[in-house]
Amino acid sequence: MPESTFFRDYPDFDKNRIFLISRGILESRLDPFYYKPEIIELESKVKKISQLKLRDFILSIAGGATPSKKETEKYYSDKENGIPFIRVQNLTVSSKLKLDNCVYINRFTHNGMLKRSQVFENDLLVKITGVGRMCVSSVAPKDFEGNINQHLVVIKTKDKFTSDILAAYLNSDIGEKLASRRATGGTRPAVDYKALRSIPIIFKSEILEIIKNAYKQKKEKLKQAKDLLNRIDKYLLNELGVTLPEKDNSLQNRIFLTSVSNVSGGRLDPDYSQLYYLNCI
Repeated sequence: MPESTFFRDYPDFDKNRIFLISRGILESRLDPFYYKPEIIELESKVKKISQLKLRDFILSIAGGATPSKKETEKYYSDKENGIPFIRVQNLTVSSKLKLDNCVYINRFTHNGMLKRSQVFENDLLVKITGVGRMCVSSVAPKDFEGNINQHLVVIKTKDKFTSDILAAYLNSDIGEKLASRRATGGTRPAVDYKALRSIPIIFKSEILEIIKNAYKQKKEKLKQAKDLLNRIDKYLLNELGVTLPEKDNSLQNRIFLTSVSNVSGGRLDPDYSQLYYLNCI
């Protein structure tokens, strides 16, 4: 079927799945995902606002590495004596580092094997490999000292203000789409240094205020949703005439007997068979 006939006879087709491009706009890459009309249009709109790219804000950039887990005593440490070892799961789209599940390396590794990827306050940390959102970014907090694994890069910028704006922008849907466009690889996408530096950037202080307000609204909505669910539970129980028993955790109430017939063919753990759940049922 001639191309002109197809587009005429099927006007409702998905133009981001079936499209034509001229040879003149082809760059070094030939994969169709790089040239999807919606992503080309988005990048065009961004470039009309700003000609800046991430490279314009980078003073230095370094990638990390992961010491062998087989030699834990040689490379790793505990929270009290070690240095935070930042992984992808420690980054958040709110630009804050999440350290509650952090791994720690010893100072010998930090100052030796991983000296080039040391992280200090105000540094920008960016995810460059892995499935899910690409280029999730966080900013190292005040007085922070840490290091990163091979799935991240540490970027030193002029100051905290610069890092905060870049992180907020890269964590936005616009920044993520432009970063993902530059990713290569099928099962494990990755953005190399050249591609990372080429990401178009809109550098405006208003971005921080927009993100701050958005997260404030999100927090309020989540609280409202939780309160609503709690009220729904009470409403349903009242309408059904059900009064749940109070849970008594006293020692006397936690010691009980049950017959073999009640547990035969089922679970044998005492928590499942405690009187509180039986009374609820």
